[in-house]
Amino acid sequence: FTVMTYKALWRMVTGRLSMRESVTGPLGMFYITSKAAHLGWIAVVHVIAVLSLSLGIFNLLPMPVLDGGHIFLLAIEKIRGKNISKKMDAVCTHIGLSLIITMAVFVFFNDLVRFGIFDKVAKWIK
Repeated sequence: FTVMTYKALWRMVTGRLSMRESVTGPLGMFYITSKAAHLGWIAVVHVIAVLSLSLGIFNLLPMPVLDGGHIFLLAIEKIRGKNISKKMDAVCTHIGLSLIITMAVFVFFNDLVRFGIFDKVAKWIK
């Protein structure tokens, strides 16, 4: 599962897999879980397990704010033989946090469009 996830991430980065169709946020997780609830408790447990594993794998990505980023920076320190400066660490953290916030906004907006929430709100407003 981990190898498949990283292969899918690579295909998204290289443009061979649509990020818009492959990534979901809290709204999508709720939608998928509610659909699974209609299939029974085994389906819900399966969805929860996949979500948990996916979050764990995401946390291991080499982005400075995530655990994988900390591991990556520690590996760089080990290779260099000295610590990364606090200023450089702060810059890396800010960049990583900015990337994650940008991705969260993109994913949330994508979920609003994909699950028709914008359309429902537009109908409600009219």
